[in-house]
Amino acid sequence: MSTKQRNNNGSQQRCVQVTLSNALDQSEKRTIEISPNQTVRQAVVNAGMAPSNQFDVFSSVGEVVTQKPVSNVEGETVYVGPARIAGGNKGVC
Repeated sequence: MSTKQRNNNGSQQRCVQVTLSNALDQSEKRTIEISPNQTVRQAVVNAGMAPSNQFDVFSSVGEVVTQKPVSNVEGETVYVGPARIAGGNKGVC
C-alpha cells in the first residue's frame, strides 16, 4: 500500500507502508509509512526499532534486506533482529 505526502516545496512524494517486527519478540510490531528511496536500515533506525547498532533485517523467507530500498519490501512484514553472523568452515573433510 502506498500513500502520497506533500514535501516542503509542495510536490507530492509517494510513501510506502512496511510493518517492522522484532524477531525476538513478535508482539512488538510497528507499521510505518516512509519514503521508498530510504534503506530498510534507515527506516528501522528512524522508527526506533533497532536493538543496537549491530542488527539485520530479514524478509519472511530469511533473506537479509537491511541495505535494500524500502520499495523492495513494500507492504511486507520484515523482522528486525541480531546481525547475521557469517559462518562456515573451510577444509573440513
